Amino acid sequence: MFFVLQCVKAQNIQTFGDIIQLSLNSYKAGEIQWQFSKDKLEWKDITGATKTDLIYKVADSGYFRARVSNPCKYFSDTTFIEVWKREYHMNLIKGLNNQGLVYENGKIYVANDIDGINSQIIKYDWNTQTVIRKILNLAIGHGAEIDYLKSKKQLFATNGSGNAICKVYSINIEDTVPAIQRTYNLAKLGYSSLIALNEEKNIFYVISSLTGDKGSHVITPVDIETGIPDIANQFTLPNMGLPNGAKFRNGKLYFLLGSTSTIIAIIDTEKKKLDKVIVFPNTDEPEGLGIIEDSVNNSFKFVVGYVNDCVYTVSF
Repeated sequence: MFFVLQCVKAQNIQTFGDIIQLSLNSYKAGEIQWQFSKDKLEWKDITGATKTDLIYKVADSGYFRARVSNPCKYFSDTTFIEVWKREYHMNLIKGLNNQGLVYENGKIYVANDIDGINSQIIKYDWNTQTVIRKILNLAIGHGAEIDYLKSKKQLFATNGSGNAICKVYSINIEDTVPAIQRTYNLAKLGYSSLIALNEEKNIFYVISSLTGDKGSHVITPVDIETGIPDIANQFTLPNMGLPNGAKFRNGKLYFLLGSTSTIIAIIDTEKKKLDKVIVFPNTDEPEGLGIIEDSVNNSFKFVVGYVNDCVYTVSF
């Protein structure tokens, strides 16, 4: 048996185009051929990869191994590398202060801060990349993050900026004249708030800080009906950067951060701990996080807005 020594990032997570190095340990003699597979069933030779060290630019998530012929064929253990990709999708209206974002059924809703007190919501068609509707002058403050409650066809928004005491708003966004239906005053949760709905449990998570956007991240479940924070299940994580977006999916809270990088922190809400962190260096400041489900392949990808009025997808 040959073992593979790795020179890769922590948790074997890479971003598209990264260079990895894998090395055979305990190799003595024989012809080497490195191979790649997406599913561990169908393996393909990597052209020119015939030395003990594999130096390779990654493009897809998958498995790596080495075949050694001497003269019988042996295989090394396999190494899985998870590769994250960031791809441009569309432009938003130029010159607006875009903040929160949510994807819902082929549409994206984007909050744009007008004056720190009022925001407008713009609804875009994801496929045609055109504006469907503009909803002006909603008093939701910075509109730092928004989410969509499917059961009631309502948009939830947070005021969000670093010195604003936490408030969450529900909006009847699909009505002829959208308006704020309810305001959740959550001053005890602090400042710089974001929101992520967990519709199955009828709660939303507030990510906030007691000391502004440079403080520790406090995650608190809040009951949608009563508006009461579940302080007993509140937990805190060290500051990981400038908070810019959040969404919940299948027990995980996806937390968007960064000012000159795109950072996605994956948080296990049951274990109340950080699972892993994905970093795309040298990007514009990200603003707002959405999720697109792929039911056919039982997978999903992220939608990320940026201050330069562009929207990207992030997949793995």
